Amino acid sequence: MKRLVIVGVSMIVFAIDRLRDGLNSLFGRKKPARIVVLYYHSVPAEKRAGFARQMDTLLRCSKPIATGALAQAARGERCTAVTFDDAYRNVMENALPELQRRNIPTTIYVVPGALGGTPNWTDYSGGTMQR
Repeated sequence: MKRLVIVGVSMIVFAIDRLRDGLNSLFGRKKPARIVVLYYHSVPAEKRAGFARQMDTLLRCSKPIATGALAQAARGERCTAVTFDDAYRNVMENALPELQRRNIPTTIYVVPGALGGTPNWTDYSGGTMQR
């Protein structure tokens, strides 16, 4: 049910964006830059192929951009930044090779006190953290 609500909200936002684009075109205005930030926590080995497909879709639909360059997105561009929270080891093992293969910049947010250990938060799903 939660996923259905998320998809529904996403569809409404998409429809509003398309309406805004149509109105901007009608009045001769350039579209604003569109920036989406995708954030992940982990990419387990069994999810690597799916993650790779997501990155292929990202390349077809938008321009990958580093988080530090978000302010430089040009009007009319569709840009996407990819980030990871918590620096799980499986991000290094599974996500980074796929991102490097596609030349997609990424930002990894690290919890220094948790490096080399198992996180103590309840929604943990990623394996040990990389040193």
